[in-house]
Amino acid sequence: MRNALLILLAAALHAGCQTGSQPVSADANAYQVSAKTTGFYRFGPAQGTGADLSLTAGQRLALLARSGGYSRVRLETGDTGYVASEDIALAPPPEPTPTPAPPSAGGRADYSTDLPQPSFDLPDELAPVDEPAPSFRY
Repeated sequence: MRNALLILLAAALHAGCQTGSQPVSADANAYQVSAKTTGFYRFGPAQGTGADLSLTAGQRLALLARSGGYSRVRLETGDTGYVASEDIALAPPPEPTPTPAPPSAGGRADYSTDLPQPSFDLPDELAPVDEPAPSFRY
């Protein structure tokens, strides 16, 4: 029984550590580049080839972990790598999308009344003839 609990605990911890290629969302981990430009390193800042990308100010990213002077981040493209911690800051909340105005009273939308009104004038030959109404007896 104890071994089963340990295996279950280890599996839960392992599942919680897995990361996927997810886009940056508007949550507590939403950051953005605060410097004019900063280097993005896929394998860490000590890689021998230099920065893989140059990120510009305002570019959004998700903070995955901080370690020393560098932070592991995920870009909006889903790529993960490292940037200098001093070059990123919390991102402001995204602009809210405007909601459409509710319909006016009566459930009808407001429409312009600047259009000309239709004319119902009939030519004389098509006008109805005044005849007495038939009388019916029941």
